Parts: sequence; structure tokens; C-alpha cells
Amino acid sequence: MKDTSRMFAFKLIWSIVSNSGSLWVHWTRHYLLRYFSLWDEPKGSRGSWIWKKLLKLRPLAADFVRHAIKNGESTFFWLDNWLNTG
Repeated sequence: MKDTSRMFAFKLIWSIVSNSGSLWVHWTRHYLLRYFSLWDEPKGSRGSWIWKKLLKLRPLAADFVRHAIKNGESTFFWLDNWLNTG
């Protein structure tokens, strides 16, 4: 059950990172990630228990996320993983 729960949480993280267009992602970006990206959002007291769980899983999820630069609009120079070394 723990692995299944973690995989569903990774799916939510992927929805946020890929900007899937769902209502939940839009709400999350507007109210919880207003001034931050998912990767630099501080662990605070706002948000539900699932949001806090997603924030705790960021280091594990970051290993699976790769970013295509394209035109650079959604690229964070300091936060995106440019090389395999970080």
C-alpha cells in the first residue's frame, strides 16, 4: 500500500510539473505555488496533508523529471537539472 500511495503522489507531482491543465493543477499553481516553483516551495503550514506529502517527496521525484528547454519560457535556470550531476 505504501508503494501504491507513493506512486499516486508521484502522479500528482508529474501533473504539476507538466502543467496538465486540470482544475486541481491550476488551483495549486495559483494558490499554493503563487511565487515559487514546485522545487523551491518552502515547507510551510499552508496546504493539506497531501500537499505536505508531495513536498516531502520532491527529492525522490526530482530524479525522474527531465526538462526540455525549447523556447525557455518555462525553464528555471537555477532550479532545473541541467546535468546528471545536478
